[in-house]
Amino acid sequence: MMRTDLHYDERLALPVAENALLWCMRVWVAGLNRDIGAERRIEDVLALLNAPEAAEYLFGFMFALRHAAVRTIGVECPCRPRVSADERLLLGVFALAQKGQSLDAMLALRGLVSAPGARVAWLSAEGVAGALLRTGRRLAPPASTTARYAVFRRPEPAGRTLH
Repeated sequence: MMRTDLHYDERLALPVAENALLWCMRVWVAGLNRDIGAERRIEDVLALLNAPEAAEYLFGFMFALRHAAVRTIGVECPCRPRVSADERLLLGVFALAQKGQSLDAMLALRGLVSAPGARVAWLSAEGVAGALLRTGRRLAPPASTTARYAVFRRPEPAGRTLH
């Protein structure tokens, strides 16, 4: 159960790799508005996880989100203790990538970005997830899996025809 009191830092409940990815995504977004050396900081953090090659994939992931978003994506400031629903979804996409669950990940991404953007983001997420997996870091699966819905049309009843 997630705590909701004002002084609780939700980031502390995240495993190390997820916390690092969250921080990297937040710093990337913060770097859009200020020159804070975001790319270098992200590269340094991912190098500490022994996955420096994940940085370029993460940059691609964030670029796809930025340029293909169909709505505002809630990414908080790096200092915020709260983890937004969108941030949890994005962390879940990386975990789904490690498990090879592309359909679930694409469905999740389609709520945030266009179809082409979701494809680019997915490919980048696979790169991040693979780099972390090669270091032995397994990402926690999302709290709930994406619900799958299928809509089937009933066939039109055969009409009576007069021949």
